[in-house]
Amino acid sequence: SCRRQRQMCIRDSCTPSYLATQARAMGRKHESIKVKVLNEIQMQNLGMGSLLSVSAGSDEPARLIVLDYRGGKKSEAPVALVGKGVTFDTGGISLKPGASMDEMKYDMCGAASVLGTMNAIASLKLPINVVGVIPATENMPNGSATKPGDIVTSMSGKTIEILNTDAEGRLILCDAITYAQRQYKPSAVIDIATLTGAVIIALGNHISGLLSNDDKLAKEVLAAAEGDSEATQGVISALGWVEPRLLRGLVKILLLSKSAYQNMIGIGACAVHRANPGRHLEKALQSEDVLQLPRALKAAGELGAVSSLPLVQKYLEHADDACRFQ
Repeated sequence: SCRRQRQMCIRDSCTPSYLATQARAMGRKHESIKVKVLNEIQMQNLGMGSLLSVSAGSDEPARLIVLDYRGGKKSEAPVALVGKGVTFDTGGISLKPGASMDEMKYDMCGAASVLGTMNAIASLKLPINVVGVIPATENMPNGSATKPGDIVTSMSGKTIEILNTDAEGRLILCDAITYAQRQYKPSAVIDIATLTGAVIIALGNHISGLLSNDDKLAKEVLAAAEGDSEATQGVISALGWVEPRLLRGLVKILLLSKSAYQNMIGIGACAVHRANPGRHLEKALQSEDVLQLPRALKAAGELGAVSSLPLVQKYLEHADDACRFQ
């Protein structure tokens, strides 16, 4: 499939520019898809300091790739799909451990999913409007790379203190989502990302993490996933609510606390910090103060799907009694 081909590219060939080339080729193949690719100067002019802070250490220039499919009524707002496209992630100055770093070429699987989805939509000529937005970059360490403690300004105007340069996913996604919101005024935004390996520690190898501030939309996404061939291979999908007070009860480092220097702190440091990137995006986009995470952890544990479930339960047992986890 288109998505698999993109995933399996080796790091040297699958660069941000390569993803842009593939998107343009898709535009030539399908007249219904209009493709636009923004370079770093254009992104700088739009104020995408958060995204560009990630590409600062790479010789490969970042790209913002936009695929606009119009199959529905002109009056209908599109659905926006935003896919994380970090074509190689070393962690930047906050360097990852050497073991398994070769797998970080897969940190663009969100982008690959968006490209594959847009190709399928156009091939099927679906009567809907969809826009795909892909922030594509590498996260590399060199003399010009962003350093822990640097403060950047996102497209939304929020300032972010970067304490861990390996928490780069939320930095590129917040600018991409802001761009989608401002340019296309979508009816819904769905981002797809290999956002943090901590979700494996918290939920195990068989459950994908889901965060949303829209209960109805989240349930629709999960219902659609039920028929996916990969979802049937032992993946348990479920939905639950986690209020911000519960996050505070889990562990303080999960929170994006406001410091004396900036609006938000970007860091990743805990085994159950899956909520942290979503919290960051929520604050960066000034959305509602409610999060959602995968539910039915108990049921998943009973089925043996979550080997580390006791870790989650340990934190939940000490959470604020005023919070709820359904």
